[in-house]
Amino acid sequence: MSGELRINGLAAGYGQQQVVRGVSARFKAGQFSCILGANAAGKTTLLRALAGYLPLAAGSIQLGAIDLTRLNPRERAQIIAAVPQVAQDILPLTVRQAVSMARYPHLTTRLRLNGVDSAAVDRALTAMGLNALAQQSCGRLSGGEWRRVLIAQGMAQETPVLLLDEPTAFLDPPAQRQILAHVRRLAAERGLIVLAVLHDVNLARDYAGQALLLRDGELLASGSPASVLTPELLAQLYSCEPVWLTAGGLLSC
Repeated sequence: MSGELRINGLAAGYGQQQVVRGVSARFKAGQFSCILGANAAGKTTLLRALAGYLPLAAGSIQLGAIDLTRLNPRERAQIIAAVPQVAQDILPLTVRQAVSMARYPHLTTRLRLNGVDSAAVDRALTAMGLNALAQQSCGRLSGGEWRRVLIAQGMAQETPVLLLDEPTAFLDPPAQRQILAHVRRLAAERGLIVLAVLHDVNLARDYAGQALLLRDGELLASGSPASVLTPELLAQLYSCEPVWLTAGGLLSC
């Protein structure tokens, strides 16, 4: 399955409160895109709406000719995999068992993995460097290791769209860059649409092909990092003046 993911006039929130409003964007297959914004800008809410966890108050979500809002949860999970910002440890399970759970939307016989499912789990474990921990209990993992398990779950689902909410949380700088480099390569090699919430503008500049700037639930700008990660737009996005390195790279804001 391939095609462009399009959102048009999307609005969503909790109860009567609309957190995101009027967001429209397009995401190409094979591209790693990111969402940037201050705390409470609506970044996670936007991802949750795309994943189908929140009903839309307005707007549409389409992948090619498919209207995602018309799919049931299992059908949608075969198209979109969502990796949350935080999740409870699945204490009684090993790492491999936890990653295997991501294959549920594809199973024809409940809780029975076939060769295709097992191969998908193997690829995800290898991609995230988890083979040595495959039989380790999830309850004994560090925060960074558990983060890699969550991302491996998303990869094992093998959907055309992968949503990542702060995939670099709890990881040291080298691990952050390794994960984003792999995610970008995975998007390009498999023709995936990958959208991630990031907080580090430097990482967005270095790894994303497209950046969405979300401010107070509305889209401030969208485009290549070179075109939108400007001093003027970042000052509006974070209500502060960005600090630039002498070589032209952003240090902080």
